[in-house]
Amino acid sequence: METSSHYHCSASTITRGQGRGIVAAAAYRAGTRITDLRTGLSHDYRRKQGVLHSEIMAPAGAPPWAYDRAALWNQAERAEDASTRRSTAKTGREFRLAFAHQLTAEERIVCAREFAQYMVDTYGVVVDFSIHAPDKNGDQRNYHAHVLTSTRVMTDAGFGGKVRVLDSPKTSSKHIEAIRAKWAEIENAAYARAGIALRVDHRSYERRGEDTEGTVHLGPKASGLERHGQRSTRGDRNRDARAANAEREALKAEHARLGEQMKAEEEKRRRRAEIKAERAAMRTHDPGLILDALMEQRSTFSENELRARLGRTITDQAERERIVRAVMRRPELVGLAESRGGKIVRYTTMKVLRHEAAGLTAASSLARDRRHGVSARTRTAVMERGQFGSIRPEQYAAFTSATGPEGLAVIAGEAGTGKSYTMNAIRQAYEAEGNRVLGLSFTNKVIRDLKRDGFGEVRTITGALQDVAKGRAGWNGRTVLMVDEAAMLSTRDMVNLLSHAYEARAKVILVGDDKQLASAFQRGGLFGAIRAQEQTPVSELSEVRRIKDSAPEAEQQRGAFNAMHEGRFREALGTFDALGSIHWCGTREDAREALAMQYAKDVAERPSHKRFTYTHSNADALAVNQALRAVHRQRGELGVDHLLRTAEGPFAFATGDRIQFTGSAYHKTAREAGLANGVVGSIRDITGERVTVELDGKKGEPGRLMSFTVGDDAQAGQFNSFRHGYAGTVYKGQGATVDDAYRLHSGTERAATSYVGATRHAENLHLFVSRDALPENNSWNAQQGGLGALDERQRQRAELAYKAWSETYPAWGERYDIAAYVGYVQQHWTPEKARAADLDQLARQMGRPEENRAASQFVPVALPPPPATPEDAPATRYSALKQQVVDAFDLVHERTMRHAAASPPPAATDRGDPKGRFEWMRAWMNPTPSPDDNWKNQPEVDIVNKSPSPKNGPEAGMKPEIGGIDP
Repeated sequence: METSSHYHCSASTITRGQGRGIVAAAAYRAGTRITDLRTGLSHDYRRKQGVLHSEIMAPAGAPPWAYDRAALWNQAERAEDASTRRSTAKTGREFRLAFAHQLTAEERIVCAREFAQYMVDTYGVVVDFSIHAPDKNGDQRNYHAHVLTSTRVMTDAGFGGKVRVLDSPKTSSKHIEAIRAKWAEIENAAYARAGIALRVDHRSYERRGEDTEGTVHLGPKASGLERHGQRSTRGDRNRDARAANAEREALKAEHARLGEQMKAEEEKRRRRAEIKAERAAMRTHDPGLILDALMEQRSTFSENELRARLGRTITDQAERERIVRAVMRRPELVGLAESRGGKIVRYTTMKVLRHEAAGLTAASSLARDRRHGVSARTRTAVMERGQFGSIRPEQYAAFTSATGPEGLAVIAGEAGTGKSYTMNAIRQAYEAEGNRVLGLSFTNKVIRDLKRDGFGEVRTITGALQDVAKGRAGWNGRTVLMVDEAAMLSTRDMVNLLSHAYEARAKVILVGDDKQLASAFQRGGLFGAIRAQEQTPVSELSEVRRIKDSAPEAEQQRGAFNAMHEGRFREALGTFDALGSIHWCGTREDAREALAMQYAKDVAERPSHKRFTYTHSNADALAVNQALRAVHRQRGELGVDHLLRTAEGPFAFATGDRIQFTGSAYHKTAREAGLANGVVGSIRDITGERVTVELDGKKGEPGRLMSFTVGDDAQAGQFNSFRHGYAGTVYKGQGATVDDAYRLHSGTERAATSYVGATRHAENLHLFVSRDALPENNSWNAQQGGLGALDERQRQRAELAYKAWSETYPAWGERYDIAAYVGYVQQHWTPEKARAADLDQLARQMGRPEENRAASQFVPVALPPPPATPEDAPATRYSALKQQVVDAFDLVHERTMRHAAASPPPAATDRGDPKGRFEWMRAWMNPTPSPDDNWKNQPEVDIVNKSPSPKNGPEAGMKPEIGGIDP
């Protein structure tokens, strides 16, 4: 069992001599409003966030006002007014307690109550404690409590004498030591009850004989300085201690080398480097670099999306707008419209269009290669096999189309429509005629599922393309490449795959859904563009098979799946709401607690069901995992806890625990055995650092056992990328099917995430929504107080509604004015209408579109030159030779000025020109502008010739703006 270093129990006093008051302290800790009757000041902290629980405990027989926070602490202040040292009197004490993040919300409350009761019983004081959530900018494990106590004992007549044993230098240290020991005892008892393999020790490192430097509590002043970027003495001391401890740990480490990272980690590092490169490009304020970095991750963008990206690193709005204008006038930029002659709605670059055109050309070439058909006899023989007796007509049509002669086939299937079932039939048909069938996908989890479904040879897209690059792929005209979840492929991977397949004359079958999650880190969307090509054989699957016939209102749930696929989230939510599947909660914490309660109820009623919780963030997944694990601990289904050091930190695991892998093993054999990102299973044994897991198999089939050693030396075969497997992100769950699915709504999802997260279940879905994640319902008809209580915006909307109503019913409009109309509507605003309004808001939030289409799915339109602004340099044209000279001069000038940003501007030249050397050079060039009249017609871009027609546009691109200096 590990001794945790998180223990914290500090004591401090609140004194008037320090300018502090117990009334203000109590209001802040509880997040409430209290007026200090002594000073007349009102302390209002009702907007403070993160107060999870507040409670007052007092000795038996205490007067009723002792449980009223405002009365209690005002009486504490009044009691000190009679003191001989009233100007410096101590009005209260505070103890700050830290909890281990593994504890549940209820367990934290129990611990705080035990501590408060100890203080009440031991010293006869009143205790007011508040439990706070971690600060949004701090360590998200930092759950803590502020415990305020009176300095006087509480009697049935009110406050009595001072608790001198905590004030006297002779006795206070002994009592504080006892209080700290009591808190350690309470914590350790809580960990034992929860089955958490941790213990805390209130003694210092020195008293324990450990070679570790301790840190100190920052306190409010130092914390305030540190939050605002200023160094403090205590902060420096803590930093020095942590650095020294880190150095000690490094010296103690058993392994001197880290080894080569596993391929999945390399991919993560590459993605992080791309994100860092984008941010670095933003910080350069260089429009060209910014545009290149933006287009690495997305095929198209809008001006608002560009502003949002710039806003992450550039806070100055004027500078941000200047850069937006500079990016939007880049010569390589191309406008995109939904239809020919339509309005420009998005933007891309010629580089992106050319890259996508290469992929579409390869796809067209594959589709024209008609040498890959399966005979009718083989198709019939496969269909006569018993496992395909339940194939549906649309699945058979997809099977027939995919086994046709074309070198490319696409199966676009909605969630839960049996794509894997159809792929299995196609694979068997090609293998029956002696073809080599290779299953491919973007993620290792899907690869494992393909292997489980019968594919003899599987590879990730990355691994397959590496094989091609090294000349060991062995693709030929008898090779069939079947790609599952093809919509997740980036444009780069899709183009490379199709190009190499065409060179090898192999067949490609793409299976996916462009309405589900796409490539997360690189631009994608090419699956949808390939699907839209006329020459591509496309089959569509829309009949939902995932929902069992025995599920509640099975047909309605299937219809909800289809509705979400088409973007009709309100219709789908209406179905789930009628089934009682939507659970409304006040806060995110309430939603997590309600989820755990529903989960416990379902486990008790249907213990054999396969279930999983889907979240939008890893932070939510961590919190939900702990809550759901506690359910199984209480049911006695978990063994003895073992503290295992994962990549996310040390956590307790036991036999019976669910486990999910968050990374893939370094060695291929381990990955093929199941040690792959997203795979879920149950722990069957833990011996030391050796963990044996039974991986989830098909329904009704036993899972496969595999073992691994916990550690961070990946090359030596160790593995530490795992977490509890009761909850995980939607992204890792795409393609999964469970009996009961639980979905924690965060309010930040978009349509693809919402669709995937709500379509994983075969029987029951439980969607937990916290009202604080929804926009505040500010509708005029949901308010009270009539017309006079509406704000300006609500009044305008009410006037529009009244106008429409009075025009529809003119007789009633003459009889009743707008005030009567508003009052009547508000009076008849029923709970059913309020419920419908909530569903409307939730549907708008869940269905927010995220543009994942390829640039090729739009109509490209050449952009006219933007109008000149005072902040921008005049657009000037040069001959080709002069343009090269000016561009070179611009580059040198910009770099020089960036390094000398703090210096005065360059002086004028020796020629005496007041414009300075830079403008003199431009005047010497004597440029001649080019006419731009024909740009008004917005000519379409010919992506084959890769440039606008000379008669419809300028001969050269826009001249980059002058200056662009980042001050």
